[in-house]
Amino acid sequence: MQPIPLFPDHHLYPEGVSRFLQASPLPVLTTLGDRELLAQPLLGLVCSVALPGSILLETYDFAKKVSSEGWVIVGGFHSPMERQVLEVLLARHVPAIVCVARRLGRRSIPVTWKSAVEEKRLLLVSPFPDKRRRVTCSLAHQRNRLVVAMSREVLAPFAATGGKTEKIVREALVWKKPVWSSGVDEEDEKFALGVQETDARTLATRLA
Repeated sequence: MQPIPLFPDHHLYPEGVSRFLQASPLPVLTTLGDRELLAQPLLGLVCSVALPGSILLETYDFAKKVSSEGWVIVGGFHSPMERQVLEVLLARHVPAIVCVARRLGRRSIPVTWKSAVEEKRLLLVSPFPDKRRRVTCSLAHQRNRLVVAMSREVLAPFAATGGKTEKIVREALVWKKPVWSSGVDEEDEKFALGVQETDARTLATRLA
């Protein structure tokens, strides 16, 4: 399967990318898989790499409970936790979009993802040109901004204070995106900013 470019004037080009990223020119998105997944409601997943064990388990629980119909889960799925969440989603046939922080080539699909791509349950997306062959912190941050811009709502299980994920969450709130988290309480500054507390069962039920 060959990667296919998705130009800004295409009807499936994410409206949020045009509206929120305000890049000039807008990036051509390289895609591999079923691009029709972009037309579905998207829930973005962003999370700090290091997170409490209780929130880790809660996030896995969400992956086990979320419906396989309706919403599509979109994220970088780069950290070990995110990779395991993606494995659970794919095993349950929950559709997903993986945004990669490097170029997207023919060899970008792990063997374990191929059946999901062929069955139109998984789409890979990259906003980066061919020369970007390795993931860097800068590219990962740009990738996460793309995830949030594309998404209708955002799940941020944990965003460490002062970290890059918190910066992404703050930007999502500026963009008026609903942000859900199991890692906030009423004493957390992010709660005051508008992050909404939830748990796996509640959010999964809401998205059903």
